[in-house]
Amino acid sequence: INVRHLVTLLRDDIGMEKIKSTIKYPMQDVKVAIHYGCHLLKPSEVMNVDDPVIPKILQELIEITGATPINHQEYLLCCGKACQTEDVPETMMRDLLKTVHDEEPEILCLVCPTCFGQFDYGQVKVAKQFNEDFHTPAIYYMQLLAFAQGVPYEKLGFERQRLKPEW
Repeated sequence: INVRHLVTLLRDDIGMEKIKSTIKYPMQDVKVAIHYGCHLLKPSEVMNVDDPVIPKILQELIEITGATPINHQEYLLCCGKACQTEDVPETMMRDLLKTVHDEEPEILCLVCPTCFGQFDYGQVKVAKQFNEDFHTPAIYYMQLLAFAQGVPYEKLGFERQRLKPEW
Protein backbone atom coordinates (compact mmCIF):
# COMPACT_ATOMS: atom_id res chain seq x y z
CA ILE A 1 0.00 0.00 0.00
CA ASN A 2 1.29 3.43 -0.90
CA VAL A 3 -0.15 5.84 1.66
CA ARG A 4 -0.01 9.43 0.45
CA HIS A 5 -0.99 12.81 1.75
CA LEU A 6 -4.02 14.47 0.19
CA VAL A 7 -2.00 17.47 -0.99
CA THR A 8 0.27 15.21 -3.05
CA LEU A 9 -2.79 13.57 -4.62
CA LEU A 10 -4.11 16.99 -5.58
CA ARG A 11 -0.77 18.18 -6.94
CA ASP A 12 0.53 15.01 -8.59
CA ASP A 13 -2.53 13.03 -9.68
CA ILE A 14 -5.21 15.64 -10.33
CA GLY A 15 -2.90 18.53 -11.14
CA MET A 16 -3.02 22.24 -10.43
CA GLU A 17 -4.44 23.23 -13.82
CA LYS A 18 -7.29 20.72 -13.57
CA ILE A 19 -8.16 21.95 -10.07
CA LYS A 20 -7.93 25.57 -11.21
CA SER A 21 -10.42 24.82 -14.00
CA THR A 22 -13.01 23.85 -11.35
CA ILE A 23 -12.95 27.25 -9.59
CA LYS A 24 -16.29 29.02 -10.00
CA TYR A 25 -15.85 31.79 -7.44
CA PRO A 26 -12.22 32.91 -7.16
CA MET A 27 -11.39 34.00 -3.61
CA GLN A 28 -10.00 37.35 -4.75
CA ASP A 29 -9.06 39.82 -2.03
CA VAL A 30 -8.98 37.05 0.61
CA LYS A 31 -5.67 36.95 2.48
CA VAL A 32 -4.90 33.43 3.67
CA ALA A 33 -2.18 32.73 6.22
CA ILE A 34 -0.53 29.35 5.72
CA HIS A 35 0.34 26.87 8.45
CA TYR A 36 2.19 23.76 7.31
CA GLY A 37 2.37 21.97 10.63
CA CYS A 38 5.14 19.57 11.45
CA HIS A 39 3.75 16.34 10.00
CA LEU A 40 3.15 17.47 6.42
CA LEU A 41 6.84 18.09 5.79
CA LYS A 42 8.73 16.11 8.44
CA PRO A 43 10.45 13.76 8.55
CA SER A 44 11.20 14.98 5.03
CA GLU A 45 12.82 11.74 3.86
CA VAL A 46 9.63 9.85 4.76
CA MET A 47 6.97 12.42 3.85
CA ASN A 48 8.69 13.62 0.67
CA VAL A 49 5.90 16.16 0.08
CA ASP A 50 7.89 19.33 -0.50
CA ASP A 51 11.08 21.13 0.42
CA PRO A 52 10.98 21.09 4.25
CA VAL A 53 12.82 24.42 4.49
CA ILE A 54 11.04 26.43 1.78
CA PRO A 55 7.82 24.57 0.95
CA LYS A 56 5.50 25.83 -1.77
CA ILE A 57 2.72 23.27 -2.04
CA LEU A 58 0.16 25.02 0.18
CA GLN A 59 0.99 28.38 -1.36
CA GLU A 60 0.34 26.96 -4.83
CA LEU A 61 -2.87 25.21 -3.76
CA ILE A 62 -4.19 28.42 -2.19
CA GLU A 63 -3.23 30.49 -5.24
CA ILE A 64 -5.36 28.34 -7.54
CA THR A 65 -8.44 29.30 -5.47
CA GLY A 66 -7.73 32.94 -6.31
CA ALA A 67 -6.83 33.81 -2.70
CA THR A 68 -3.58 35.45 -1.66
CA PRO A 69 -1.36 33.09 0.37
CA ILE A 70 0.72 34.56 3.19
CA ASN A 71 3.69 32.92 4.83
CA HIS A 72 3.69 34.45 8.31
CA GLN A 73 6.98 34.51 10.18
CA GLU A 74 6.42 31.17 11.95
CA TYR A 75 4.54 29.29 9.21
CA LEU A 76 6.73 26.20 9.63
CA LEU A 77 6.47 25.89 13.42
CA CYS A 78 4.70 23.07 15.23
CA CYS A 79 1.29 24.01 16.67
CA GLY A 80 2.41 22.72 20.07
CA LYS A 81 -0.33 20.13 20.57
CA ALA A 82 2.10 17.26 21.13
CA CYS A 83 3.97 18.98 23.95
CA GLN A 84 3.88 17.12 27.25
CA THR A 85 3.35 20.05 29.61
CA GLU A 86 0.19 22.15 29.87
CA ASP A 87 1.75 25.62 29.56
CA VAL A 88 3.96 25.01 26.52
CA PRO A 89 1.21 24.53 23.90
CA GLU A 90 -0.59 27.73 24.90
CA THR A 91 2.62 29.75 24.82
CA MET A 92 3.58 28.28 21.43
CA MET A 93 0.08 28.96 20.12
CA ARG A 94 0.19 32.54 21.35
CA ASP A 95 3.54 33.13 19.64
CA LEU A 96 2.26 31.57 16.42
CA LEU A 97 -0.97 33.54 16.49
CA LYS A 98 0.94 36.79 16.94
CA THR A 99 2.87 36.22 13.73
CA VAL A 100 -0.33 35.24 11.91
CA HIS A 101 -2.19 38.27 13.27
CA ASP A 102 0.64 40.61 12.20
CA GLU A 103 -0.11 39.73 8.57
CA GLU A 104 -3.84 40.59 8.93
CA PRO A 105 -5.27 37.57 7.09
CA GLU A 106 -8.97 36.79 6.88
CA ILE A 107 -8.30 33.10 7.57
CA LEU A 108 -5.60 30.61 8.48
CA CYS A 109 -5.42 27.61 6.15
CA LEU A 110 -4.03 24.21 7.10
CA VAL A 111 -4.29 20.50 6.34
CA CYS A 112 -3.68 18.86 9.72
CA PRO A 113 -6.55 17.89 12.06
CA THR A 114 -4.35 18.30 15.13
CA CYS A 115 -3.31 21.78 14.06
CA PHE A 116 -6.92 22.58 13.29
CA GLY A 117 -7.94 21.74 16.86
CA GLN A 118 -5.15 23.89 18.20
CA PHE A 119 -6.01 26.88 16.03
CA ASP A 120 -9.76 26.60 16.57
CA TYR A 121 -10.24 25.59 20.21
CA GLY A 122 -6.69 26.44 21.26
CA GLN A 123 -7.10 29.97 19.97
CA VAL A 124 -10.09 30.44 22.27
CA LYS A 125 -8.05 29.11 25.23
CA VAL A 126 -5.17 31.45 24.41
CA ALA A 127 -7.55 34.42 24.21
CA LYS A 128 -8.83 33.67 27.72
CA GLN A 129 -5.45 32.83 29.24
CA PHE A 130 -3.50 35.79 27.86
CA ASN A 131 -6.40 38.21 27.38
CA GLU A 132 -5.55 38.55 23.68
CA ASP A 133 -8.10 37.86 20.97
CA PHE A 134 -6.42 37.15 17.64
CA HIS A 135 -9.68 35.93 16.08
CA THR A 136 -8.27 34.31 12.95
CA PRO A 137 -10.58 31.50 11.81
CA ALA A 138 -8.74 28.31 10.91
CA ILE A 139 -10.05 26.31 7.98
CA TYR A 140 -8.98 23.21 6.14
CA TYR A 141 -7.69 23.65 2.62
CA MET A 142 -10.51 21.43 1.35
CA GLN A 143 -13.08 23.86 2.81
CA LEU A 144 -11.42 26.76 1.00
CA LEU A 145 -11.26 24.81 -2.25
CA ALA A 146 -14.87 23.61 -1.99
CA PHE A 147 -16.12 27.15 -1.35
CA ALA A 148 -14.20 28.45 -4.39
CA GLN A 149 -15.70 25.59 -6.41
CA GLY A 150 -19.20 26.74 -5.48
CA VAL A 151 -20.16 24.58 -2.51
CA PRO A 152 -22.47 26.72 -0.32
CA TYR A 153 -21.00 28.07 2.90
CA GLU A 154 -23.61 26.29 5.04
CA LYS A 155 -22.52 22.89 3.65
CA LEU A 156 -18.85 23.24 4.64
CA GLY A 157 -19.11 22.42 8.35
CA PHE A 158 -18.26 25.90 9.63
CA GLU A 159 -21.12 25.72 12.15
CA ARG A 160 -19.04 23.22 14.16
CA GLN A 161 -16.09 25.56 14.42
CA ARG A 162 -15.58 28.04 17.21
CA LEU A 163 -14.19 30.71 14.88
CA LYS A 164 -15.95 30.97 11.53
CA PRO A 165 -14.75 32.69 8.38
CA GLU A 166 -16.87 35.66 7.37
CA TRP A 167 -17.23 35.60 3.60
